[in-house]
Amino acid sequence: MAPKSIENRPSDAQLFSKKASFIQHSLPGLAAGVYDLSVQQAFTDDKGDPINTSELTSLSRRFGVQGPRYSLPDSAVHSVYPPRNAAGGFSNSLAHVVLEQEKLLWIRTPYKVDPPNPKERFYDVTYGGNPKRGIVYDDDQATWMAVLLITPADLGGQEPDKQVVPGTAADLAPDTMKMRAPKGASVPGKLPPEGYSIFSSALDGTQPSGDVDPGVGHTPDEPCRYIDLPAALFDKIAPSLTDLEMMAHVRAVQMDSKPIQDDDIVTLETQYGLVVGNRLPETMPATQIPPTAQKGPAIGKNVALLVSLEHMQDALRGHDPASYYATKIATNAKGFVRLVVFDQWSFASWHDSSYDFEHILKGLNGRDPNAPNPPSPDGTNPIVRVKNARLRRPNPPSFDAPTDDQAIVQQMIELGYTPMNHLTRVPLIKGDSSEPIQTVSWYRGPFAPFATPLTLDFIKDPDGPAKDQSPLVFSADQLLRFDPNVGLYDMSYAAAWQLGRLIALQDQSFSIALYRWKKSVDQKFRMMLEDEVLKQDHSELVARYQGMLLAAKRTDTDKVMYKSVVNFLAQSKKK
Repeated sequence: MAPKSIENRPSDAQLFSKKASFIQHSLPGLAAGVYDLSVQQAFTDDKGDPINTSELTSLSRRFGVQGPRYSLPDSAVHSVYPPRNAAGGFSNSLAHVVLEQEKLLWIRTPYKVDPPNPKERFYDVTYGGNPKRGIVYDDDQATWMAVLLITPADLGGQEPDKQVVPGTAADLAPDTMKMRAPKGASVPGKLPPEGYSIFSSALDGTQPSGDVDPGVGHTPDEPCRYIDLPAALFDKIAPSLTDLEMMAHVRAVQMDSKPIQDDDIVTLETQYGLVVGNRLPETMPATQIPPTAQKGPAIGKNVALLVSLEHMQDALRGHDPASYYATKIATNAKGFVRLVVFDQWSFASWHDSSYDFEHILKGLNGRDPNAPNPPSPDGTNPIVRVKNARLRRPNPPSFDAPTDDQAIVQQMIELGYTPMNHLTRVPLIKGDSSEPIQTVSWYRGPFAPFATPLTLDFIKDPDGPAKDQSPLVFSADQLLRFDPNVGLYDMSYAAAWQLGRLIALQDQSFSIALYRWKKSVDQKFRMMLEDEVLKQDHSELVARYQGMLLAAKRTDTDKVMYKSVVNFLAQSKKK
């Protein structure tokens, strides 16, 4: 938005047609922690000199601000990217998390102590040939959350997602210290000497010694999940404080084009907090199309972790070489960093060209997609005959002795289908309550590895005989097809109908024309209904009025006066 000192220009109208805005940060009024508030009253004269001869009694209060520290509620994460358990061309994508609460990313700090105060800055703009101080902004603020990407190759072939284990807050406190409990005796810490966590900064003397404070509203036995990463690996993938300043932002999204449920209430604009990773995923080579079977952890599998870096300044990239972490942990062959894990998900990354249409076509049936095509005239590159060429998803499952269920799955995937989660529109009724039905259905896109005859007869000629017409489709559910051999629904046509509907409504010219057409039809229907009511209930009065017009040799029954009388009679009937 333009500053108040600058008038809106005609080009500013383009700014208000935006669909999303990127905001530097959204700082909370008070960060999570304990605060001391002291109030003392003083009296001064008109010159500012104190009137009272002795200081008045001061009033002190302590209060705390609570915030998530060891876990996040299920509703905190709006979405992740790449999607969970997805496989695709993500080689140039940075994993990121979208959070429902934008201030959550700055409610704590990665600094050892309090973060530096942000400085207010300006940059000038020129309007009408005169420079003016327009935009006010402050320094970037480092977030305490980060998205770390780990692969089996980083852990010597071990699955990263299996290294995340459940624990409690006491597992994060050094074993040389104790964690205070709200009630009862303090709980001993469980972090070994070669480990480093969010509480280890107290070991280098930058924080008060004594028992570890679990935080406002938290207890030592509070459950959490954590992962132990070797210090050498953490040094390679950890961001710096400067990185953390750029790895989080707020995105304000206009919701006018978002699909919603019938009973949902959506604000015009919603703000989300985003934290972005700093590492590109491990990617399967592009030549493996379709991917070849692999023993052990597959190349291209990535595990994204949303972790806490609270008070871990000395362990981040570019840390002080004289810090406790650098001298005691990083140089220890068994040194590790214990990170609180808020969320985790896996995905497989293939080279971007893996899903290119041309690349898939060239790679049909195991053919080398990088081979010269077409063949050279001199015969050095002969024609490669592809047996039973089929356009299908890469790497379909293969079973040596499949069961009946496995054979069905293998056949369906070879036919181009993909199993998709399906939440039915009609719920399951149980007495006075109902619950949604969660099932799995098959979906196939418009391309298929076999001939697909038209099995749905849609309207061909609106003016043709009735026997040639098919009923109109008013909802996607009408196009669901149940396959008794598989025992699941085929939702391909239903999904295509819904996608076409959404694409059409997204087109402003079409949606406006549709709205006007529906409104005109509604108005015509209303007028026909009102005319019918008049003919039935006011036929004598209308006939007398029309007789008067005929006697006067007038035929202007469509003019304003006639319509006004008719409308008046219709309204009086309704009352």
